[in-house]
Amino acid sequence: MLKGVNLALKRFASRPSLEQGVSIPNRPLKKIQIGKARPAIYYKFDCQVELSDGSVITRKSQYPKVEMRMITDQRNSPFWNCSRKDLVSGDTGARGRLNKFKQRYSVFADNSQEEDTVEDTRSDNEFLDLIGSNHVEQKLGGNIASRKRNSKK
Repeated sequence: MLKGVNLALKRFASRPSLEQGVSIPNRPLKKIQIGKARPAIYYKFDCQVELSDGSVITRKSQYPKVEMRMITDQRNSPFWNCSRKDLVSGDTGARGRLNKFKQRYSVFADNSQEEDTVEDTRSDNEFLDLIGSNHVEQKLGGNIASRKRNSKK
C-alpha cells in the first residue's frame, strides 16, 4: 500500500496541490496540424518617408532603410488630388512605352478603320429606325379563364 502512495506522490509531485492555490489553469498543448502552420512574422523597421511636397511621415517597412524619398505619391498625383489645377491631368499613357511605340509606328497604321466606324454607326441608326417604325402595342391583360362546369347534374 505504501508503494502505491509513493508512486502517486511521485506522479503528481510537479503539480501544485489545490491547497497551495493554483492561479494558472492547466490546459492541453495544441498540436500544429499539417497545413495549419502559422505564417512567418517578419520584422518591421521604422522608416521615415519624405513625400513629394516635403512632408515626412514615419511608417513600418520590411525593407531595412531608414529614409525614403517618394517621387510620385498621392500629393502630386492628379488621380488622388484632382482639385489642384497645376498637376498635369492629360493623357496618363503619354509617357509610357505603348505610346512611344504608337508614335514610332503610326505611319504604318491602317486609317480605314476610322471610316468603317462612321459607316457602322450610320447603318446602326437606320436599323433602329426600321425596328421602331411598325411597332404596335399589344393588349395587356385579358379575361381570366374559368373552370368548365360539368354538364351532368
